[in-house]
Amino acid sequence: EEAEELATTAQLDSSVPFVIETPATYADFSELMTGRNPAQQAEILRRIRISNPVSLGQQNRKRAQAFYGILLQFFSNRCRETPLPREALDLIVPEVHTLTAEVPLYAATVARARLDQMHRRLLRGEWPTKQMLGTLELFAELFDPLQPRHPVLTPVTLLISKWLLFTPVRSGLDLAKGLYLVKIAKKYACQSGTVVPESLRFLTSVLGGVRADSSDGGVLCVQPRAKKRAKKRPAKGDVSVTKMVMECDAADAVQAEAFDSAEFKLASIELVFELAEGLLGAHRKLPSAPELFQPLGSAMAAAAEGVSTSSWAKEAGSLSPAAQRMEAAILDLTLSRRSLGATFKEQAKQVKQYNPRFEEDYVAGKDYDVDRDRSDRKRLRRDLKREKRGAMRELRKDNKFLATVKNRERDQTKEDLQKKYNKQFHFLEQQQSDMRSGGQKGMIKLRRK
Repeated sequence: EEAEELATTAQLDSSVPFVIETPATYADFSELMTGRNPAQQAEILRRIRISNPVSLGQQNRKRAQAFYGILLQFFSNRCRETPLPREALDLIVPEVHTLTAEVPLYAATVARARLDQMHRRLLRGEWPTKQMLGTLELFAELFDPLQPRHPVLTPVTLLISKWLLFTPVRSGLDLAKGLYLVKIAKKYACQSGTVVPESLRFLTSVLGGVRADSSDGGVLCVQPRAKKRAKKRPAKGDVSVTKMVMECDAADAVQAEAFDSAEFKLASIELVFELAEGLLGAHRKLPSAPELFQPLGSAMAAAAEGVSTSSWAKEAGSLSPAAQRMEAAILDLTLSRRSLGATFKEQAKQVKQYNPRFEEDYVAGKDYDVDRDRSDRKRLRRDLKREKRGAMRELRKDNKFLATVKNRERDQTKEDLQKKYNKQFHFLEQQQSDMRSGGQKGMIKLRRK
């Protein structure tokens, strides 16, 4: 495999330059990526990142912002394909993650624009498409879930809540999309601890519609097993609800029928149980967890009992233990919670005593405090004050000495300068006297005419 990968990279070297400018349009980037295997696509992305670092110039930052939107659009378009190119998507996610850290403000702006498009679809009463589900899961991976009031993840949570609360489930595909949204909400809840009560309500309503050995035609009405030519149900793990959502094609009638099969409905019920246990584990520390999960636990017990007494009891053998675990966990949380009386009970404060204490053989200056830590703190505070006073005293002495030396040097400088002035003035006076006397330093006197 390594040799094959090196060969494909060598083929790429002859067709694509090593220094690749950041694609300015989606068409240019699609032309680079189309018709190449994952190894070559990874090499192209690596060369684009190396050739155009954001830290080297403002122009590169602007190009990176445009390239970020192109990568998101490319990711969304690849999510639309059937079958889902998971290997190609795994190559794009690290690049998007790197660019998100380099241009965080622009990344949040682009994500909010995507969320606005999804919200318009929500207002029409429609469930998200495959590419929207993939984009929501990508946002959960890109941004920090621990930041409160996040500009992207908080709207994502609200959008998922609205979808689960207001959009009706009309088919098995709608049910699978709803469970996919609950899976994203559970992942976010496990990381940040954020409670999404709409997900619990959605799971409760889904379990309320479970009807085993029924031909009513409901979304989770499992038809009785046929006695003749009974088909063997696939092993556990062969039917993945979330994988079927991303792999399905809405225009394919054969794939659409798979969402009405008994195998899919049983797999959906198992996924509901799994998500319920995961949400309980994420919110176990909440004081209101028993009341929050009690309706869901009752719905799980009723659904497990209904399926276990049907013709699909053998395939649904894991439902009853899961319902029992859920019930036991809720009971354990209820019993371990502090009672309301103990919660609001005010602790009696100890009355402070002011009785005098007399010490025999009292020695002045000795600390008789029984609390040794408090005594040590007092001693350390006294030592600190003493050292502070000593340091201030030494600083004052040093300042006084420095001021004396400075004044002495200034006086000496003034004295030397005055001597120079006096010497010059004395010389000038001699010259003036000599000039007035006629020269020879006053020895020759001028006669009057």
